[in-house]
Amino acid sequence: MRPWARGVRCCVTAVLGLTTIGLLGARALGSGRQTSFRATVDLIRVDTTVLDGNVPVPNLSAREFRLTDNGVEQAVQAVAIEGEPIDVTLLVDTSGSTAGELGTFRTSVRRLAGLLRPIDRVRLVTAASQVDEVFGMQSPNQPIPVDAIRTQGLTAINDGLIYAFAWDPGPDRRHLIVAFTDGEDNESISSSDLILGVASRVDAVLHVVLSDSSSRSDPRQPIPLRDFEQASRAAFVEAAKRTGGEIHEVADTVKAFKAIFEEYRQSYTLYYTPHGVSASGWHDIVVAVTTAEGSRLTVRARKGYVGG
Repeated sequence: MRPWARGVRCCVTAVLGLTTIGLLGARALGSGRQTSFRATVDLIRVDTTVLDGNVPVPNLSAREFRLTDNGVEQAVQAVAIEGEPIDVTLLVDTSGSTAGELGTFRTSVRRLAGLLRPIDRVRLVTAASQVDEVFGMQSPNQPIPVDAIRTQGLTAINDGLIYAFAWDPGPDRRHLIVAFTDGEDNESISSSDLILGVASRVDAVLHVVLSDSSSRSDPRQPIPLRDFEQASRAAFVEAAKRTGGEIHEVADTVKAFKAIFEEYRQSYTLYYTPHGVSASGWHDIVVAVTTAEGSRLTVRARKGYVGG
């Protein structure tokens, strides 16, 4: 395990706070790899999910997508689907309030890894009073050290999400983050604004399986969320949307992950080289499907990027 000790967290988060605009060259703790939160503007990749109801829509070509960058239509050069390997970061809230679910966590993590393909990789990050990378990115066929999962203390889920974002899968892989949490942070140094700033700039897609904290207390005496906990929960909801992900409120974590992974595996990666827009600053991205059925389809994609 590689714990994010409190002093280290303060230091790293202070640096992230000072570099929110670019977040270029930040290093993923424990990965030993250089992390670029925004690739160069020569080629932009946009993970895109197309759904007909809850069913992924297959076999779309580049010419069937319309993509605008700051309102200027761009030529989608290529579409990749399904065959690309995926790096999966599982982010699990293991604060003291979840102690009764420890056995379920351990069983679920093994089952989640078992749903992945041999070409995929998985790592586990837990967030409690500190953030731990329980095991680094590895093949799903390797032994999963679930006995190392521990529950403890308060919840630093914001810090855990920053850590999860700071992974560079490389140019030929995609990065899916699935967070299991009630979204109520009471320990992080990272603010909700920082979460949203980073989510707007990463290539990863975030899905959040959001549990109801009141289910762990006496329903006759629900514990009201404090203002900063409400802000954290709202930030997780918005962060998922900004990356092209979604919020899921279901009790069965394995069922939720299976649906998320199958949907993501069948999503598209669009590529384009920007033209007619300034290279620098914030770029709004809007993606639509131009087929006859396009108006009734649901399209989810990252909301934009920062040019340099």
